[in-house]
Amino acid sequence: MKSSNRRKVLWLVQGPPATFVQAAVERRLTCEVVTEAQLRTVAPAARALVIVYNGDVGLFLAQVRRATGVALDHGLRVCLRGNNRADFNLLLTVASRWSFGRNLASGGSDADLAEAIARFDPGGGAGRVLFDSPKYPVPPDVELLLARAFWDLEKVQIRAIPPGHSGAVVLHVTPIAATPAIARSLPYIVKIHDRLKIAQERESFEQFIADHIPFTHRPNIDGRRYIEGSDKAVLVQDFVSRAVPLRAALAKHKNPIDVMHTLLDVALKACRSCFDWKREDLVTPFRDLKAFRSSPELDQAAAEAGRLYKCSLDSSQLELLLASLPPIYHMRCRIHGDLHPGNVYVAEKSSEVLLIDFAKARYGPAVADPACLEIGLAWVNSHPIADRSLEELYTYPLPLPPSGSAPLALSWLWESVAALRLLGRPDERDMSSYALAVAAYLIRFASYTGTAALGRRALGYSCAVQILQHLKDDIAAGRISA
Repeated sequence: MKSSNRRKVLWLVQGPPATFVQAAVERRLTCEVVTEAQLRTVAPAARALVIVYNGDVGLFLAQVRRATGVALDHGLRVCLRGNNRADFNLLLTVASRWSFGRNLASGGSDADLAEAIARFDPGGGAGRVLFDSPKYPVPPDVELLLARAFWDLEKVQIRAIPPGHSGAVVLHVTPIAATPAIARSLPYIVKIHDRLKIAQERESFEQFIADHIPFTHRPNIDGRRYIEGSDKAVLVQDFVSRAVPLRAALAKHKNPIDVMHTLLDVALKACRSCFDWKREDLVTPFRDLKAFRSSPELDQAAAEAGRLYKCSLDSSQLELLLASLPPIYHMRCRIHGDLHPGNVYVAEKSSEVLLIDFAKARYGPAVADPACLEIGLAWVNSHPIADRSLEELYTYPLPLPPSGSAPLALSWLWESVAALRLLGRPDERDMSSYALAVAAYLIRFASYTGTAALGRRALGYSCAVQILQHLKDDIAAGRISA
């Protein structure tokens, strides 16, 4: 059901006062008294649920606990209603316990309550959507959210997309049959995750992306289909059609440098053009980006690096090294925040790039995006590259790879790395910050088991430690500016 057609205000067990009914009618709302057993059935057509405190604290808390999850999964606003100031204070305490951001502990007039409900947008009500999903068993809670997001479709085909490190469910949703007015042949990309994380991603998109990355270089978020439940939310985006993943495109492209130029100097131009310079701690921003991170897998890679590459620092000593690094002068701007190859596509038969997944978009170190992409291309599930070649490529101070030094089959990778280092650090003041950024993403690479075999992750850890040690020595000796 369309959001604007959800006009019912449900009153749990106890009916509304006449003054509220009158205020509701004036706002084109209707009232209905329901039991807990009826709530799930009538919720798709409703806008809000009102639970009245009747003086029995135990009964009231039980009603709130049982009804709130159902109501919020259907998008309803939960309104807790009392009759006096003492009641209102109790309701505030209860509302804070269920901190969904939509509870209304109302001590105001009936007209105020009706107005707040009338202005609330519950999103679409669950429709009778048929799900064709032979390879992905749709969990009931996900099915309800999808039925709300695609309430206007008759049937959709669902295919799961391998998730990243975030743990979000990512689905490829294709309309099979739709009403003529909204017929659509292109699929959607649907992300389902923790409600607060999805809300933050949506906010980050609006704040950092919508006005700074041209719409030709990113999918649009379909705000009409944004849905929140009690603990999960759904973000629906347009599908990136006629595009191939970056790694595959670079391997086939005649000039990978053109692709990197389009990425950094066209798609991200507006983001990187508004910047400032700061001399401050640069480790913390990369911790916030989950690059410098601790994990048992990192401890394992560090131990293996000591055995295979005589790396002198274990993971606890790495923390001491990071803490000892001085503030570094670096450029800050709007960044994608997770620019690994899986989040970059290239349009067929051109150099035009398209970016997806802006969950980590923020204002941060300008070197973060190119460094993240470089490590993703060269290390994560990489082509068969000899360890020695990677060691040479990631020896401090990270010079541009010499032309013709790579095997012919991997020349695209060397050219891509060279372009990222050249375009990603346009100012000589970025030398030290870029080195730290590369080390940060090497540490992230080493800290996940799914990125590569243990031996390769150990090599990444060893290279990161070597870069950080040399960077610290050069700054202390005054050979480079921090």
